[in-house]
This record gives sequence, structure tokens and C-alpha cells, in this order.
Amino acid sequence: MKIVQLSHFDLAHKRNKTILVYALAIALILSAFGMQWILNGRVVYGSFYILIFPLIALIGTLGGKKAVILSAIFAAALNEFWVQKLNIPMSSFARIVCPLALLLDAFVVGFLCQKLKGAQLDQEIQTELNKKNEASLHEIQERFVAFIEHSPLAAWIMDRSGRFLYVNPTYYKLFSVEKKDLTGCLIKDIYPDHLSRRYLADNELVFTRGQTLETIVPGIRLSNEPGEFLISKFLIQRFNGESVLGGIASDVTELRRNEKELRAAKEAAEVASREKLEFLATMSHELRTPLNSILGFSEILGGENLSNMDRIDFAIRVKKSGETLTRLINQILDFSKIESGKIELEIIEIDLLEVVKDVIGIMSKQARKKELVLNFEIQGQVPETVNTDPIRLRQILTNLIGNAIKFTAKGWVKVTMSFEPDKNILKFMVEDTGEGISAASETRLFEPFVQADSSHTRRFGGTGLGLSISRKIAQALGGDVALIKTTPNHGSTFMAKFAVQNVHLKKEDSNLKKNIDSESEKINRLSGVRILVTDDSPDNLLLTQRLLSLQGAVVDIANSGQEALTKTVDSEYDIVLMDIQMPEMDGFEATRLLRLRGYKSPIIALTAHAVGRDQERSLKMGFNDYIVKPIDKRALVNALLQHLPSKKG
Repeated sequence: MKIVQLSHFDLAHKRNKTILVYALAIALILSAFGMQWILNGRVVYGSFYILIFPLIALIGTLGGKKAVILSAIFAAALNEFWVQKLNIPMSSFARIVCPLALLLDAFVVGFLCQKLKGAQLDQEIQTELNKKNEASLHEIQERFVAFIEHSPLAAWIMDRSGRFLYVNPTYYKLFSVEKKDLTGCLIKDIYPDHLSRRYLADNELVFTRGQTLETIVPGIRLSNEPGEFLISKFLIQRFNGESVLGGIASDVTELRRNEKELRAAKEAAEVASREKLEFLATMSHELRTPLNSILGFSEILGGENLSNMDRIDFAIRVKKSGETLTRLINQILDFSKIESGKIELEIIEIDLLEVVKDVIGIMSKQARKKELVLNFEIQGQVPETVNTDPIRLRQILTNLIGNAIKFTAKGWVKVTMSFEPDKNILKFMVEDTGEGISAASETRLFEPFVQADSSHTRRFGGTGLGLSISRKIAQALGGDVALIKTTPNHGSTFMAKFAVQNVHLKKEDSNLKKNIDSESEKINRLSGVRILVTDDSPDNLLLTQRLLSLQGAVVDIANSGQEALTKTVDSEYDIVLMDIQMPEMDGFEATRLLRLRGYKSPIIALTAHAVGRDQERSLKMGFNDYIVKPIDKRALVNALLQHLPSKKG
């Protein structure tokens, strides 16, 4: 709001000057005319002059410039009348000069009256402006005070010595000041020494440099917790010329914390992005290597001039490459489920020792190839049966034992199983005499896409997902996987523990030590079993037929769901293997129709689908079991035997 102000000195000077000129003009005229005639004995005529000029001045004051001129003309005419009436001797010059003098005086009086009225008007305007300015100043002051009092920012005014001159209510809340009124208090009496010294040093910089200072300083928040505050300090010039310090502050604790978190998240995202890129590069190598072996040896096997020994060797290599490829794909699928928070568990009752022996038996083959000893030891009393997920248990043990064998060049690998009955915790310790893990790698060992050493990828292969997946699965089972100890070049010890349910204990001799070897594969375990295999892929049909025939089964094939429906009408089968995804009629529909017809024989889903809830859906649709491709011969035979009670064992 703009405040207008006229000079009081100018108005007073103008008014006094006008009155002085007016008085002098009247005095001169009275002296020149009225007094002259009175002294000459012309009292009547002299009196006329003495009276006429105040009358003209009064008329001019009341009526303005025009009125005074008209009165002057009237006075001149009256003067002429009196000259002739009284027969006053007057020269022609005097008779002309006297009226002109009257007119001149009238002009002077009119001008002076106009000026005097103008001065009076200016004074009135100034008085009115002063009133408005005072009201405006008062309104501005009230608004400013209201704004400062209700501002969400803390505000204060302080002198150079650090004494508070004003503090708004927000200050007390923002800085958790218990004192109700800080006005007149010194800053050193309010805050600890280290804070008051910091604040006073900043104040002195503002007074010395005369520039605004913005800083982030520590303080105590409203919640009595340490915080950070953005403070802006600046100079305020007072009316007496003295400078004081003004300040405003806001709590930026959360903002600073969010900035740090965002920065950390950005850095973590960049690290994760680099690791995923490295992972993709690694996966490209890991996937292409077995694919190259499978495709290359398959092409050679299709040629001629090969000895039986070469064909067997190449076929074994193709099988190993296929198993490697399957393991890599399973890890990727498991990781995708873990990332989406959808770890699938199937908690069932299992023969614990049987499951563990099965894993140890498989891993013993790998150990013997590297001329390592794989020992298995049971400490204390262990359960005979428990409820847990057997597939996930095998997966974790296989990963830990496989890593121990992979990173051990010579010596041994030892697996110890124990049980904590008070907590229903099953524990496995996997110890090796391998190369160990460096201290720098320990902290990131269980992160996805990370291996203990980047050179391991080139030396041993792998995705860097195994330990991460194992830990997540163990945690889902109520346990954990951890590195217990490691010594570079001397070996490592990993621990895996699981929470189990429905425990049935079995007495075992303490410190029982066994060297477990794999069981010799039984042949003709499916002798005489009639099986219908349904698949739209000729290669898969042939593969499954050969695997089952080698076990003594009588195998029939169907190329579609419709053909399977027809064959089950014409022939009786002990079991049906049904592919899920097929054209025209898929496995779900074929199974649904078979069950509607009253088909009682077991139907097992055989599919390449391994993501999602296909297993649950399959069981709901009438399947008795669920087997994922690529087919593992041992798993396939065991699944079939499970649904043929008379053939078990």
C-alpha cells in the first residue's frame, strides 16, 4: 500500500508568506490613500478608503477571486461618485490612478486569497492523507503481526548480544522450548553451550557481512528427538538506525531423511541394475554353454562312422548338459516366484531319513568324480517322520552340498543332521575343506546375482542365485540358511535349519557315522504295468515311451486329448500320463471328461508349465499328481509307483 505525505514545512511557509504579503498590501494601500485624505481634512473620504479595503478583503475571502474584482470595480465607481459628490479637487492623474490602484489591490487581494485557500486545502488534504496513512500503517501492522503469529515457520528478532526481542508462537513448538516467554532472554541461557556458540557465531557473520545466511543446524524437535532445521538469518534496519537480526526456521528433518533414503535407494538401484546386467551376461553364457553341447553332440550323434563308445559318451554329455540347463531354468523360475512373494510350499508327511539319504546318494556321485569323501552323520535323536516340503528340503540340501563339492578341490565334505525337540527345529551343518570365502565377500554372499568371487563364474559356472533362493525358501519354512564360519584356503561351514511339524521321533545311536552311496537303480520296477502316455509332441511321446519301456511297462500312446478318450474306452490302463497343453482338447478338458465318465485309474499331469498355480489347478481338475518337464526318470518312476501300491519297492 502506497503512503503519500506532503511537507508540513512547505505548507506552513506558504501560508505565512501569503498572510504577510496580504497584510503589507493592505497597510500600504491604507497608508497611501486613507490616511492621506484624513490628514488633509477629508475625513469622510479617508474613512471610505479605510473601510473599503477590509470590505474588499472580506468579500474576496468569502466569495473568491471574481467577487473581489467585482467589489473593486464597485469601489472605484463609488470613489468617483464621492469625488464628484463632495466636489473634491483631484487632478486628472489622481482620478485615473485611484481606480487603477483599487483594481490592482483587488487583484492582489484575490490572488492572495486564492493562495491562502489553496494552502488551507492542501492542509486539509494532508490531514486526510495522514489519517489514511495512519489507518493503512495500522492495518499493515496488524496483518503482518497476524501473519507472523500464525506462520508455520518459527520467527524471531534478536540483537547483536544474542538477546531475544521478539519470538513468535511457532518458535516454542518447533524448538521444544519449555520457557513461556523468551523476550529479553539471552540465547546462551536457553540452549546448550555447543549450540549457543554455533548460533552466535552465525549471527556475527550476518552482522559483519550484512548478508543473509542460510544454514542447516541441529536442534531438538517437538518430539524431544534430535532434528535438523533450515535457518535463514538477515538484518533488519530499525527507525533509530540500529540493526537487529531477524530469523526464520523450518523443520527439515524428514526432508533430509527422505533425501538420504532416496539417495541410498538410487545407489542401491544402480548397484542392482549393474548386478542384473552382469547376471544377464552370466546367464547368457550359462544357458548357451549347455545348449551348445546339446545341439552339437545331437548333430554328431545323427551322423555316421561313430563307435558305440563315442555314441554312449556323447549321449551322456547331452544328458549332463540337459540337466545343467534344467537346473538353471529352475533357479530362474524360483527366483521369479520369490521376487513376487509367491513361494509355493507343499507341506506333507515325509520319511526324513529316506529323503536325506536320497540327496546324499545323488551328491555322492559328484563327490566321487572329484575324488572327494562325502560323509553323513546324525547327532542325537532325529525324527522318523516330519511334516515339511520334501522338494524344497532336497533343493536346499542339494544346493549347499553341491556348492561344497564344487568349491572343494581336495579333502572332504561332511553333512551333519541334528534335531532340537524343544523348538521342533531340524538342522543341517555342511562343512568342507575347500577354498573358503574372503571377508569382503561374506556380507553380500546371500544377495541375488552375487557370487563369492566374480572369477568363480568363469571357473565354476553358476548364476549366483542358489544361496539367495535357499535362504528365502528356508525362511518360508520357518528357518534360515547362514554361513557359520569360513577360512580362506581352509574351508567353510554352512548351516540350514527348518521348522517342522507333526514330529515322530526315532531312536538313533549318538554320533552315528555313515558313508552313504547311491542305491543301484532297479530295473523292471514297472513290469507289466499298462500305461497310456498322451502328448502332442512326437519327441516327448517317444522319450517317455522309451523310459517307461526300459522299466518293463507296457506303454500305449495318444497324440491328443480326444485320442486318449477313445483309447481309454477301448483298453484298460493302470495309469494315464496326460500332457496339459495340447491343441483342440487340452489335458484339463480330457481329464474332466474322463472323470465324468467314471474313469477311476490314476491320471498324472505331465507338463512343461512350472510357474503359477498349475499344480493346484491340476489336482482340482481330477489329476492325481503333477510332474514337470523335463522328465527325470527316477522322479517319474517313483511317482508312478506311488499311485500303484502293489508295485511299491
